[in-house]
Amino acid sequence: MNPYLRHFQNPAQQGRSVRRARVEIIPLIDVMFLLVAFFMVVSISMVAQKGIFVDLAPAITGDSSIESDEALVISVDADGSFYLNKEQIVEGELAAVLSKKAQDTPHIAVIINADKQAAHAGVIAALDLVRQSGLHNVVFAVEPRD
Repeated sequence: MNPYLRHFQNPAQQGRSVRRARVEIIPLIDVMFLLVAFFMVVSISMVAQKGIFVDLAPAITGDSSIESDEALVISVDADGSFYLNKEQIVEGELAAVLSKKAQDTPHIAVIINADKQAAHAGVIAALDLVRQSGLHNVVFAVEPRD
């Protein structure tokens, strides 16, 4: 027999034991567990935000009982501009929209997102517009403080 062909023969024919290939399942399970844990943590931290991004003031007594999907979100940025669900709006238009919402759905919740650098007068003006329209379920969004 040619010595060069010996390398291409079946190992069982050469007198060596044949080890079958195995699929190791434990490392696969470990990787799948890590992926599931990662996506669970990421999905918990993802919160749909209807209003614009503002730097909220911190508070210990914040409550998350109102879902923003079911509420109107009024944002007041650091410059004192008003936004209704991410769209900039002037004070007169905001009053008209709030009055119409008060007639259509009088028990709708209103969330006021006020930037912590916003002037107090702008925040009070937003609160006044909500109250004058006839809506009384008003809350302020805050950043949870530990």
